[in-house]
Amino acid sequence: MDRRYESLATTPAPFACLACRDSKRRCDRALPQCRGCLQKRIVCDYPYRRKKRERKTQPAPSNAVVSPTSGLLTDQASLTAEISSHPSPDYDAFHPGSSQSAAANFLTERFLDPEAFVSAQLKVPEPSVDHLITKEVSDFVGDVANIKAISDKFFTSVHEWMPIVSRIQFLANLVGWLTHKRAELFFLILAMRLSSEQVSNPRSRLYQVTKYLQFRLEHSGVLSLQVIQASVLVALYEIGHGVYPSAYLSIAGCARYATALGIDQSILCRDLNGISWNELEERRRVWWSILVLDSRHLVTPDPILENWLPVDDAAFNDGSGRPEDAYTLGSATALDLGRFARFAQAAHLLGQVLRHVAEGSPESETAQLRRTIFSLVSISKLEAHLRQMEFCSQTAVCYCGILLLDSSQAKNKDRAESFVTSLDQMSTETNLISQSALQMSNYLITRRSFMDIHNRSSPFLLHMMYRVALLYLESSRPTPGDTTADKLHLIKQGMEIIGRRWQIAQSYLSLLSRHEIMQAMK
Repeated sequence: MDRRYESLATTPAPFACLACRDSKRRCDRALPQCRGCLQKRIVCDYPYRRKKRERKTQPAPSNAVVSPTSGLLTDQASLTAEISSHPSPDYDAFHPGSSQSAAANFLTERFLDPEAFVSAQLKVPEPSVDHLITKEVSDFVGDVANIKAISDKFFTSVHEWMPIVSRIQFLANLVGWLTHKRAELFFLILAMRLSSEQVSNPRSRLYQVTKYLQFRLEHSGVLSLQVIQASVLVALYEIGHGVYPSAYLSIAGCARYATALGIDQSILCRDLNGISWNELEERRRVWWSILVLDSRHLVTPDPILENWLPVDDAAFNDGSGRPEDAYTLGSATALDLGRFARFAQAAHLLGQVLRHVAEGSPESETAQLRRTIFSLVSISKLEAHLRQMEFCSQTAVCYCGILLLDSSQAKNKDRAESFVTSLDQMSTETNLISQSALQMSNYLITRRSFMDIHNRSSPFLLHMMYRVALLYLESSRPTPGDTTADKLHLIKQGMEIIGRRWQIAQSYLSLLSRHEIMQAMK
């Protein structure tokens, strides 16, 4: 076991757990569960501070049930009376009583005039939200060994192409978070597990429990980096598995939450006072991930060339990054820029393509934009070769931009009724993209180890393959032939293989079937 996890297992909590205190037994204060609670199979909760002495309560009767609020035994018969005298967590979260009214008003004032809070250097007090951890949440998170297994799987899969959580910071802060930020940590662990597992039913019980915890945390007034990191991973899960309209709404929710937390400011300056470099880099990566997901910029502003990109992923992972290692969007030409920074550049260029197509910009601008995109493709391919990356998300996003430019140009020249009529009419770049998609599909089919595909493939690859499949489908209409049909079939096979990892592939394949039916009817 990793040394950090060994220290986690041996470092005791500062106070005895609530269950041991209530039953007047000695607590070994082990994290995340003491031995007594583990043997009795009950929820083990640790308080933030030492509890004041209270008058003795009646012992729990035999028909007691486990309360998800505190982990203590609660009489089912007296539950109604208890709720009337002590409001439930649900009520407290949305209808603060007198004990929470001051904090709630403080939070409201912070949203009404955030500039006043910044100038006065005020901070909203952190609400207590550990009561949001239900038994079901604890069961999905598990013990220390399970937390290690979940995080290890995440850092070797999704983290490879969406590195927004610092592994070194995660391990260093794990002990403290288990004591002081358990609800936020558990939400992040659930999101890690959700995004890195292979699923057959996207709307599984794990997804439902994670979304409910997210909802309650967001409405409790908690503003933390862990919550927005987890929220981005949940939105990514919804996009990759076709959970709509939740995915569409989650992106907007992430953007607003991050803005409320001030994370959107992380790309404006190379360094920020009062924030450590590692935390600033995490914030910057979170905001760029939101910009990537919101490529049409429906809820986020379009980045400018003076915005700062993330540092190289290797430096981020080992904690050796420095402010002077960062590049701006307009000056980033170094080969060691990093995969995620290239991904951010590709998403920015795709946003320009979408705006270019919508506004009907002149062909001179189209040619310049195409050259810029393919220069990024060339660098990404070289970097992918050096780092042995078979599946490049940034390259796939760049390819989508080229395909969109060519299809729009073909429509404007009346050379196609819907998409394209012949591959010969397309640009040299589009033909290269179609060949790359065929090579990728062939690689996927002949690859024996599915774990490499599971760990390195992203849902962004599927959209590019879908666009290439449409290209072959439309080009077969004027000149049908076996060669084009074979290429289309090869692309579909590649999509089916990635579909074992991301369920959104089934929706893309269904759309292709509809296009084939409509084409046969013409």
